[in-house]
Amino acid sequence: FRGKKHNIAVAYQCNRDVLYNGLNKQEEKINRLAVNARIIYNKGLLEYIPQQNGYLLDLDATVTRICTALQEGHTTVDAAIIPLYPAVKIEDIRSVKDIIGAYAAAGLSEAVVQQTQQLNGTIIMPGQILTFPAKEENPPPGMEKAMNAIIRACEEAGLKIVSPASAPKLVIQNNLTDPVLISIIMCDGTMQIKALGCQTEPGKKIHLTTEEQEVPPQVKLKTDKSLQPHERVIKQQGKPGTVVRTYRLVTVKGKVVEKTLLAQEMHPGIDTIIYEGAHALIK
Repeated sequence: FRGKKHNIAVAYQCNRDVLYNGLNKQEEKINRLAVNARIIYNKGLLEYIPQQNGYLLDLDATVTRICTALQEGHTTVDAAIIPLYPAVKIEDIRSVKDIIGAYAAAGLSEAVVQQTQQLNGTIIMPGQILTFPAKEENPPPGMEKAMNAIIRACEEAGLKIVSPASAPKLVIQNNLTDPVLISIIMCDGTMQIKALGCQTEPGKKIHLTTEEQEVPPQVKLKTDKSLQPHERVIKQQGKPGTVVRTYRLVTVKGKVVEKTLLAQEMHPGIDTIIYEGAHALIK
């Protein structure tokens, strides 16, 4: 046989269990979940992000394909996948254009802010029920105040509040015909909640506006015996503080029909400290 060519057929044996377990370990890296279309609300502008389809690896079908391909002498094989489609598509949320509900709350702790941020960007589809928080959590102090502000914004938008603010969970139902986007952002220490959807009242617009007022620094006088009478020295130059007020503004065809104060946040300044000699007269 020396010097002659021989064609030897290789016999493949496929161990389904070993192959299945090997693919199962890689499944998380292979699978791609579907992504819903979403809306990013930033500084009064809406950005619509299209949906993305996904897929899951069909383990049983893929193992069968691999075993068949090996038996037939093929070196490549296409994996079997199960297509996944998003629940929210871009055409479903095109009607979300206007602020239809708004409220604000100030003086919230960082823990409350972090927990409520879970709702930011949430889209509630018609007929859908939203439960917040989704998991059992111990609410931080002050959470009821934030919940009440969210409820006020959702109620103005026409959403149905199934549970009260004092309940462990907030349950909201969209009984409208259009989707509603929940936006929660922090602005100058105040949490602003906006519900965006389709405004059905012609010419009506809802805004959240802030106004800032400067507060002059206080002057504190202290006695310094090392100074001469009537002598004064400024030890600390003061800086003014500010008061930030958040208003709910409603206009109809450009005319203001409502302006309501929702929240007020104090930003204290720095006192002016003056040292003066003993027995100095204050004019």
